Formats: sequence, C-alpha cells, structure tokens
Amino acid sequence: MYSQAEDSVSNIHKRWALTKLNPSTSKASFVITCCAFTALVVLTNGYVTGVGFDNYPYLIYYVVVGNVALFALTYLDYILLKGTSLSKLSKIFHVSAFSYLIWLLTLIIGMLVPNLISNDGNGNATNSSYLLEGLLFVAAFRICMFKSVFGATLFRAILVGLVAPFTILFFFTPLQFIPEVFSNPVALGYGLTIVGMGIFWAILADRAGRPEIRSTFEVLQAFLAAWTEKDGTRFERIAEEKADEKPVSTFMMKFSLDKTNGYSLVIPEVHPGPFLSVGGSNLPYVLYNAFSGRAMVLHGVSDHALNIPSKEELDRYLTSLKSAKKLSSHSRCSRPVRVEDGHCSVTGIRFDGVCMLILSMSPKGMEDVPYSVLSQLNHYSKKIGFDSLLLIDSHNAMGVSLDSQQTDQLLRTAEHCLDKLVAAVEYPFRAGYANIKDIPVGAAFQDDLGESGLAVLALCIDNKWNLLGWADSNNMKNGLREKLLKKLTSHEHHMVEICTSDTHSTSGKRTRNGYFALGELSKEDSIIEAFQALSHRAMESAESSSLELYSAMSRIKVMGAKQLDDYSSALDRSMSITKIFLCALAVTFVSMALLT
Repeated sequence: MYSQAEDSVSNIHKRWALTKLNPSTSKASFVITCCAFTALVVLTNGYVTGVGFDNYPYLIYYVVVGNVALFALTYLDYILLKGTSLSKLSKIFHVSAFSYLIWLLTLIIGMLVPNLISNDGNGNATNSSYLLEGLLFVAAFRICMFKSVFGATLFRAILVGLVAPFTILFFFTPLQFIPEVFSNPVALGYGLTIVGMGIFWAILADRAGRPEIRSTFEVLQAFLAAWTEKDGTRFERIAEEKADEKPVSTFMMKFSLDKTNGYSLVIPEVHPGPFLSVGGSNLPYVLYNAFSGRAMVLHGVSDHALNIPSKEELDRYLTSLKSAKKLSSHSRCSRPVRVEDGHCSVTGIRFDGVCMLILSMSPKGMEDVPYSVLSQLNHYSKKIGFDSLLLIDSHNAMGVSLDSQQTDQLLRTAEHCLDKLVAAVEYPFRAGYANIKDIPVGAAFQDDLGESGLAVLALCIDNKWNLLGWADSNNMKNGLREKLLKKLTSHEHHMVEICTSDTHSTSGKRTRNGYFALGELSKEDSIIEAFQALSHRAMESAESSSLELYSAMSRIKVMGAKQLDDYSSALDRSMSITKIFLCALAVTFVSMALLT
C-alpha cells in the first residue's frame, strides 16, 4: 500500500535539512567571517608567532588591514569562480564563514590539547603546526564546496581553494616565521592527507548516483539554483530528460448560474510540484488564472511521480484542457454526508450518478493519498451504482505516508460514506462563490499562502447552507482545520470541509519541510475572519444552479517514480560516502591533535 514515490520524496526531504546549515543571510556570514578572521589573526600573532600582545598597534594594523584584504579575497574568489553554476557573492561569503571558523577552531584545539595532555608547559611549541594544518583543512573544505556546490571543475576548484588561505598566511604572518610553519613534516603530511581526502570525496560523491544519475553534483547545483536563485531552467532540463510521457485526466465540475458567470472545482490528476520555480510547482494558480479566478483547484489522488517537469510541459497540459469533453449535467444534489472513524473523515455529496468524496486525516495528517485508494473506490462506487467518482485529497494536515492499516481504515470509511450516499435524497440547489479578491484583507497573510489566496463555495441544499473552504497553500498547520470548522459553523450554515491546493509555489523556505503550512505564519484569527467574510459573500451571491461535469485527457511528460527513486538513491549513496569520509576525517583530526 505504500507509495514508493512518496517514500523517495520523504527521504529527499530529510536530506534537504542539510542545506539549512549555512547562515540565513550573507550579512550573517560576513559578520562570522570577520569575527573568525579577527580572532585568527590575534591568536596567530599573539600566541603562535611570538609577537605577543605587547605590540598593540601591530595587532590592530593586521586586524584592520586584514579584514579589508579579506573582503578583497572573497571578491577574488567570486571573480575566479565566474561562470560556474552558482557563482554568487552571498554563497562565497557562506563558504568564507565556515572556512575561517574551521581554521580558528583547528588552531584553538591545537593550542589546548598539548596543554591538556602535558604538564611541561611546552604546548606552544607546536602551534605553528596547527596553523599549517588548519590552513590545509580550510583548503580542502573550499575545494569540496567549489566543486560540489559551485560546479567548478576539479582542477579549478583546487586552484581557487588554495589562493585565499595561502594569501592570508603569507601576508598576515611575519615573513620570518613562514619557514617554521612548513618545517614539521608530520603536520604537513596530516594537512596534505586532509586535502587528498577532500579531493577524493569530491570525485566519489559526484559519481555516487551512477549509472542512473551521471553527476550527483550537477543535480545538486540545479536544485540549489532553482531553490535559492529562483532559476529552475537547469533542473527542468534534467527532469524533462528523465521524464516519461503518460496520459493524465482532469475533472472539472462547472457550476452554471442563471445571471452571472459560473465557477468550477478543478481536480487535476497531475501533482503540484516538484518545488518553487520548477515545472508545475505553481499549478493551482496557473489553473486558477486559466479559469479567470473563478475556480478552486483541489488536490486529486496523485503524488510527486505526477509532477510536471517543465514550463513547456505545463503549457502543453493547459492547452489540452481546451479539448475537455462534457460527461453529464445535474440539477439536483444530496446534502453533504460525513463519516468519521478515528482520524479518518470522509465527506461526500451526490449529484445524481456523480459522487464527490473528500478525504481527510486531520488533525493527525497524512502524505498524498495512495493511488490504490482511488482504484478500489472507483471499483466499489461503480459496483453500487455510481457512474463517476471524484476523489479529493483535502490535504489539510501534515503527516506521513499511510501504512496498510491506515489505508484500509480510510477505504472502509469511504465505502461507508458511499453506501449512505446511494440512498441520499437529492434536492435542487443554489450555489455561490467568493475568493479573496472579493473581500478586503490588507496585509494579513504571509508566505504560507499562495497567489490564489482563499475561496469559499456555498451550496444551499434543502434550505440549508453548506460551505466548502479552500486555501491555495501547501498543507495546513495541524489542528487549524478543526478550529475553522468549529468557528465557521453556526445554526445558519455548516462548514463542510477545508481543503488546500498543495501548491509548491510557497516552497524554498528554511524549514524542516521546506515550506510553511497555512497557519504557521499567517495568524489564525486573520484566516478565520477571512473565511467568515468569504462565506457571507458567497451566500449573498448564490443563484439557482446546475452542475456540468467535464473531463480532459492529457498526454504529457511527468517526472515518474523512477526519477525520484534515482535522486533518492543517489543522495543515499552520496551520504554514505560522506559519512565514511567524515569518520576518517575525525580519526585523522584526533590523531593530528595528539601527535603534532
């Protein structure tokens, strides 16, 4: 019952956490770089070279001039890396921050360890060795970063990686002290070993995904360009080359009105994704615009395997919707039926032979509903007499992939709901709609809400108002759905369900998931007030209505489960190689601290 694609995506999400290690801004990196470099110059000239703290003008001169030169060296790195995939000054400052912290910590540890394990007071005698080892450690780190993240060739990464550390050493250490720095062959050997390990890691980690992924670093760089620079062209090219053409369906429930233009519930089989600025990541808003802002784009039963890989394929998909075929028309519907079992909640409405089911596991949450659920429910609905089943994943609480027991429970709950709908009485209905453009909201919403905003569909059935809320967001904060249903239900109207579009246009954030779910940034009170205003506006605009069901079949490229599995496998192998090298580095560093 597990979705292999979802397992791979979850694994990729776990690896995403590693990209949050760098400081949040280039300004923070600049401050860290300056502080670490200042401390390095002070320690080097105060304790290592023997100058001491007696000559304050000398130290102040080195600190001031050194920091000016440091900025120049950082800009030199930028010039030398010009033309590489991610040659951005901000990213070079991130590398500088870590580089000088590594050098500083190596020197501090080197100064402390001999004094901790020896009582003869001669610990300072080897401080020059740690200065050299720190320098080569920094060079190794820079080589790894310039090769893996920036996309420099290995030869270029080595050359650029050595320039700044050696410049610092030769220009901000007394020249007469330089020979002593290189005089210890053991320290030099340890330093060169670390450099060799860095180069060897860069070669092996880059090839970790072969033969499926030619270059792991190429995918990493394309991902970072899309995620941090909002340039998805490289990732789209890679994803489209590995994508498979597949037929996908889209259902459109059009509510026709007597006096004004109607509105639609759109249920695409394709999935919003993979992430900001790539392919169909903003699919809900694109469809929302295609329907002139009078639509809710709901989450069908689909997972990341059905991501549209590029803007070109997205355009093909939109064009194909123009050839949608009308399946049926309906002027009557049942009152909503909700069946709950534990965390499972299934809400259904019947339009003659058409049944719409909305699945939720809130507040526990779940990942995308497995396709097996749609397949089995389609079979069951036809068995009991329905012509069409429209299955919607409400996507209104964050959770993990369903296990087999949870999937079976969800299926039983949905089948029970279908059984009730078969016998449900149907009535003529009125329908009204309102989106966020219809109400004043000010600046109440943050980056947890997509461009389509919020919307409410109001159905008056048997003189009772039933409301369906929708948010163009990537999921909802757990528990928010329950608060909304409680606050938005009264004796006058009933909030049936709250759904999200699962847009991935709001991704690219420094969080565990890579995005903010609705309610994590925007205030709950603002969300409730907006839905209340939308509900009243939708009810006020209601007219006698009928439903027309359309279906479009599109043959487009989608990313496919294998592509996601390949990325996940490449990351796993690359991480395994990295762990081995980190263990080897730790052993090398400890022995270096003890023996030199």
